[in-house]
Amino acid sequence: MAQSYEKIPSRIIEVLGTTTGHAVGDITYLGAATSTVAGKVYVLTEDEGGAWVQADANVTGRYEGLLAIAISTTSSKGMLLRGAINIADTVDNAGDPLYLSTTAGAVTDTKPTAAGSVVRILGYGLDGNGGSGGNTIYFCPDNTYITVQ
Repeated sequence: MAQSYEKIPSRIIEVLGTTTGHAVGDITYLGAATSTVAGKVYVLTEDEGGAWVQADANVTGRYEGLLAIAISTTSSKGMLLRGAINIADTVDNAGDPLYLSTTAGAVTDTKPTAAGSVVRILGYGLDGNGGSGGNTIYFCPDNTYITVQ
């Protein structure tokens, strides 16, 4: 006798189109209104008056805390906390882990290796096409990071 299963409600995470900053997911409007670059990674900072500043794996205070990706040219239009988004950078392979870069605001598929840099997973590539590059990712930043010795 076959068992009957109910369909579980789900969320669609597909991003339609290729425009940088197009996103679906959890979006926040907190923090001071800040000029941003769509598709770049930001951290919410207390010492900047609650402003969003570009995250950086090499700069203390720029990799800890709440990360988000800008969906427009100002944070007041929303910052993606978790979900799918077209970023400003290109990633190589779908499914590969992505990291905070040592270049401000950037996402990379290469772990930082320089002493003093941090390794913080930001999410996973969704459309890398086997090394030919893509820019849609699933953004789900880890709450932890390690410092390279």
